[in-house]
Amino acid sequence: MKKLFVVLLVVFVFAGCSQIRDGVKNLESNTVGLDRDIFVTVDDGTTFVYSGRNIRVSETEYGNKVIVTVDGKRLAIYNASVQVIENGLEPKKIYAPGELAEIK
Repeated sequence: MKKLFVVLLVVFVFAGCSQIRDGVKNLESNTVGLDRDIFVTVDDGTTFVYSGRNIRVSETEYGNKVIVTVDGKRLAIYNASVQVIENGLEPKKIYAPGELAEIK
């Protein structure tokens, strides 16, 4: 019984730590803003890139609209592909179009 309690306590602590880190990151994003790049790709393939320190992103419940605030200026994006990447995060590998489908 004592071992079960210790195991449950350890699992709770580690699960709680990641939730706390996520909560701190969300708080930082909502108050100070994060250094991010936003890539918006529209239907014709054109990609717009927005960068800034004070960037906030919110989405609707249906997922077809994303509201981006960059340094106090608001942009509403409808039915487009949106990637929000915090600066400092680098991909391990970049795949060419169609290359990933060949791997599967």
